[in-house]
Amino acid sequence: MYEPRVVYESPAFLVLYKPPFMHTVPLGSSGESLFGWCVKRYPGLGRVRGKTDRDGGILHRLDRETRGLVLAALTQEAFENLMRQQEEDRIVKTYGALLVPPLFAPPGFPPLPPGLAGAFPPEGRFCVESAFRAYGPGRKAVRPVAVLSRPGGKGRVYRTTLLAAEQADAPNCIYAKLSLTRGFRHQIRCHMAWLGFPVAGDTVYGAAAPGDTGDAEKPPLALKAQGLSFLDPENGAPREFFIPPLIED
Repeated sequence: MYEPRVVYESPAFLVLYKPPFMHTVPLGSSGESLFGWCVKRYPGLGRVRGKTDRDGGILHRLDRETRGLVLAALTQEAFENLMRQQEEDRIVKTYGALLVPPLFAPPGFPPLPPGLAGAFPPEGRFCVESAFRAYGPGRKAVRPVAVLSRPGGKGRVYRTTLLAAEQADAPNCIYAKLSLTRGFRHQIRCHMAWLGFPVAGDTVYGAAAPGDTGDAEKPPLALKAQGLSFLDPENGAPREFFIPPLIED
């Protein structure tokens, strides 16, 4: 669980597993990243002109604490194809999360839009969407900006879809299966906290005391990127990849 690995390899792309406690791309002097680990084995990934020099062929990032699947391109052509798919909402990412009652209420959240207040845990599938803004010391956290309250309608809207939910062993805790296409930093963590059910172990959004890193033998954040679906950049065939869900960890 704590080592990166290649889940699937083709001449055009890789599906990678990022363990918890590792950054997706280099951030200062924060130690090894998934990008650095991968470039040692696949130098072509580092030659791709990506979103930044630190990303290379990495298509999307996971938070340091989050584990799961990351998609990466090995050629410029594949990167551009997959980036187009991402912009067109054709790359779908599936997550598993353990949602818990909050330990504390983080400040700065706007009122929930009509129809969402008191709607969680829901019966059946539903969506929560918002724009986002940076928040707090060092702007390290984010807060949702309700779609109806966006000044002038500015800012891209990001949607988190709840696909399924089941009762966990602990009272009032829920195992949730969620999906998104284009993602924003902390999107699922922030959206779930906004609904009043933050991700277990989340010290930023109210599920654990600030500074509590949890048991050293377990990831402190119960969030796992467990599925990816997209079109093969070489032949257009549908591709789907899944790893065991959070509930089986």
